[in-house]
Amino acid sequence: MTHVILRVTGHNFFKVQPCSLIWKQSSRAYAAKTKAPVKKEEDKKKPASTKKAHLNMEVCVGANIFKAGADPAIRPESEYPSWLWSLLEPKRSYLELSPNTKQYWRRYNKDNTNKANALKKALS
Repeated sequence: MTHVILRVTGHNFFKVQPCSLIWKQSSRAYAAKTKAPVKKEEDKKKPASTKKAHLNMEVCVGANIFKAGADPAIRPESEYPSWLWSLLEPKRSYLELSPNTKQYWRRYNKDNTNKANALKKALS
């Protein structure tokens, strides 16, 4: 069965090319399901500290970015700057700020956008 289809190719607009349409029914193939590995009786009897590497609280594991180097040591809290601990506190609401500041209007707009998006999501 041959049909004529209009196509836009390159600089030739509406070039007529005959095409044969062949419809194939496709089927989706899924990967075979794998079974969970069977735990040996020996592993069940071992305590958790021997199954996994024991965490060492003297170094920050995984913070080293260099090939030749060690993980940095964790220091006492007194050696870190005081502003570091304020990062964990939640940000102040725009209602607590002065309306004459840029931060107030940024947070005001962001809060209103978040409320509008939540309302759209709830209604749809």
